[in-house]
Amino acid sequence: MTAINRLRTALQSAPVLPALPTPTLPPDELRYSLELQEQQDIAQLRSALEAFLGSDRFILQDLLSAPPVRFVALRFPALERVFPQGDLFAIGYALADHLGITSAEPDLGIDVYRDPDALQPELRAETAFVTGLCRAEGEPPADKQWALKTTRLDSARELGDGRGSLVGHLDTGLTDHAELDADLFALDLAADILDGDQDPTDPLSKGMANPGHGTSTVSVLASRTTGEIVGAAPGAKVVPIRCIEDVKVFNTAPVAKAISYATAAGCHVISMSLGGIAGRALHAAVKQAVHKDVIVVAAAGNCVGIVVWPARYAEVIAVGGTNILDKAWKGSSKGSRVTVSAPAEFVWRAERTSLAADKHLISAGQGTSYATALVAGAAACWLSAHGREKVVAVARQRGITVCSLFGAALRATARRPQGWDGDLGAGVLDALALLQLPLDAIPAASAETTATPESSLGDFLDEEIGLGQADPAFDAERYETEISAIALSHASFDQPLIALTEAAKSIATKPSVHLRNAANISSDLRVRRFGQTRSSSVSLPTAPPRVPEDFSRVRLALPSGTLVEGTTSSASLEATRDFLAAGGEKILIDRARKILSGTRATHDQANEIAQSISALLDEVKSNAPRSALGKLGLEALVAMTGRPALRVINGDVDHEDPRAESWGGAIYNIKAGASFKLRLDAVGRIDLDGEHQGTGFVVGQGLILTNRHVLQQIAFPIPRRNKPDAWILNDGDCVIDFAEDPSYGSAPSRFKILEVLRAGDDFIDMNAIDLRKVDAAVLRIAEKSTAGDMAAPPPLDVSLSPSLTNPTEQIAIIGYPAQPNLIRIGTTNKVDYEVMDRLQAIFGADYGSKYFSPGKVIVAPFPGVIPGITRVHDATTLGGCSGSLVASFAKPMNAAALHFGGAFRSGNYAHTLPELKSLGFFDGLAINWVP
Repeated sequence: MTAINRLRTALQSAPVLPALPTPTLPPDELRYSLELQEQQDIAQLRSALEAFLGSDRFILQDLLSAPPVRFVALRFPALERVFPQGDLFAIGYALADHLGITSAEPDLGIDVYRDPDALQPELRAETAFVTGLCRAEGEPPADKQWALKTTRLDSARELGDGRGSLVGHLDTGLTDHAELDADLFALDLAADILDGDQDPTDPLSKGMANPGHGTSTVSVLASRTTGEIVGAAPGAKVVPIRCIEDVKVFNTAPVAKAISYATAAGCHVISMSLGGIAGRALHAAVKQAVHKDVIVVAAAGNCVGIVVWPARYAEVIAVGGTNILDKAWKGSSKGSRVTVSAPAEFVWRAERTSLAADKHLISAGQGTSYATALVAGAAACWLSAHGREKVVAVARQRGITVCSLFGAALRATARRPQGWDGDLGAGVLDALALLQLPLDAIPAASAETTATPESSLGDFLDEEIGLGQADPAFDAERYETEISAIALSHASFDQPLIALTEAAKSIATKPSVHLRNAANISSDLRVRRFGQTRSSSVSLPTAPPRVPEDFSRVRLALPSGTLVEGTTSSASLEATRDFLAAGGEKILIDRARKILSGTRATHDQANEIAQSISALLDEVKSNAPRSALGKLGLEALVAMTGRPALRVINGDVDHEDPRAESWGGAIYNIKAGASFKLRLDAVGRIDLDGEHQGTGFVVGQGLILTNRHVLQQIAFPIPRRNKPDAWILNDGDCVIDFAEDPSYGSAPSRFKILEVLRAGDDFIDMNAIDLRKVDAAVLRIAEKSTAGDMAAPPPLDVSLSPSLTNPTEQIAIIGYPAQPNLIRIGTTNKVDYEVMDRLQAIFGADYGSKYFSPGKVIVAPFPGVIPGITRVHDATTLGGCSGSLVASFAKPMNAAALHFGGAFRSGNYAHTLPELKSLGFFDGLAINWVP
């Protein structure tokens, strides 16, 4: 079933639309921005859509006009975004091609602009991925106006305090707060783009990641001098425009409409403490605003590294973040697109996150959101100091826009501290120098064009992947938005784009079939990274591990018992040299050769690894720096050490494998039971058209258990993501294959997946595993295989008794690890691509095969932190293991839990099956329960 046919099927089940008199843009609905020629007839477009979709359950709604084009929102109010990202784009391409329009781009609600203030250090998977990467620790400065003093905004307001400037503030809206005086706002011009009215009130909805975000940023922008918080432009008037409910949920259509609205309302400055992917409507609105003499300021981004859109557009003032020491704030995006930086760490602001919260509360926040507010305020002060009419006249005389003139002034006056990082722009905002610089002394700036939006893709690829030869045959304008979505999704897990490959995809980096086909034949090798090979794996992304320093990794690679726990580094190094001199070198090389003999590594590859290990050990003995060959040896040893992941071959696991070490006896004992092979046989790999999606296992006659997030890749819920009415399976070749080494094509081990019998109520976000959600699904499979008329494996014994209740309890994971999206190695947590490529070449062929991984429970339930249905274990897993069987050693190989996620070489999560039963999840299903 093609993506457009999936939409047609969903529309058939959608309820009839009620009358919707108010043009709204709700954050979660399925929606497209259609790019038309200005004169194109909407009535004809509606008729063509009805014929193409076989449904009239949609709304066409004006979005913005930017001659010679206009944008119209195609809304499906009865449907949420129930389709995977790649399918959403595929639907858009199909719409554009059939309707003969320029583009049809989906709103994704993408989560790439993270608010560090929402990332409190609680034990949740979504915070564990990012908290350590972008939130600075420490105490805020006692001086609540330190950010104004650092940027000299406090002195600059004597020359201009923003009086006479009108600032469009695009954010989550406003709340009642003591720091926000009534005269701060031009409420007669206010708007709520989401609800389609003039009330910009922030509802502070429960479940938002950052309620009150707009209140905080506007206080930094323009709070008056009468309170504890003084804004950057305390004389400016602010037009509050609510266009996002949550900065984590970025949709281009309402932001584009908000920019267009602010421009039409006469705003002189637009401040956007938000960001996400590219969009043709978004860029058109930006270009229109800048052409009409509006200064557009946007945040460079938080916790993602890459400068996000709209800040990435050349027309926009992009703002990075610093701290009180003029160093980079650790979460700031960086790059050549950053214009200037300003304080983003412990900036004092108004805070109100719930309706019951204290209206007088202030606190120190973090993020480029606050840096953006400071620079937007400086823009208002600059206009106030020079007079806007004079500024416009000077810009006209030079043949440039006001925004370009302001950008040139910012760069010329920015304070550049010693050791400044050029990827944070020209320097730190110096508002006094900015306002003191005469207009005729501003350095020359290049003239802009105001043509139809063009692609920013070329510069993006040059900066983020490297210079390359652009492919003129590749339609960059058509695919820019999808490529930006893939890139930012990849980067949100602290993964550089150069590590993106065609062979291993996360759920959010899997391309549409259109982009896949175009990228796979492109002559630009950078573009090919966004394509996808036929045999690729698709899995949840994994968080990068924190990598210890070099000798600690050498220590990790030694056999257990070689060194005494607690030994100092110097003593460990001497003990290691003694071990190697006493025959340890031969032990390690022989061990590596035995492990490699159980993989598909060739004889030459095995020799290469042996030589690299020998080089490493020579360097350790002589205390020499690590060579390229030594690095390969170190990473190969580490890859073969730790919790073992043992190949299942002919229904058996080699308990004498060197990696098993202390596990050998326990594995031998559970293998003694006659049911061991049957247990292994009951686990299979879930594939869609040959793409590895996850793992499942048989829990009843014709029933398999897997994760809901795996289900979301092979089926879609209707009409909503949470508590859907039904699930519709994709029409592709959707199977579970119980072979130890599945291959695409008919086989007696492959069984068609027929229907969804049960699934967790809540949508599983590919970027944020919430331990409180039930990430489980029960599917019915065919009685006979697709070839050979074979019966499915018998069900596992599913344990009714409480399990995995004690830390250190032994368990085993049986599943199909997929090729990881990225392996981080080295002493600085950087990626050594040469080493990575060699390891992938040697070990990569074994991904997607059945593995047995022993481990232990490491965290039992803990009220308020780890829900009762969840356990944390340390067995080795990778993407693709989602849906794996967690078997108990205590009750040999009974099904005890369902693995659902975790971080590479770190804690991994599983739902215990008895607790799922107690929630009623399995009610009415014939599960093979045993005491």
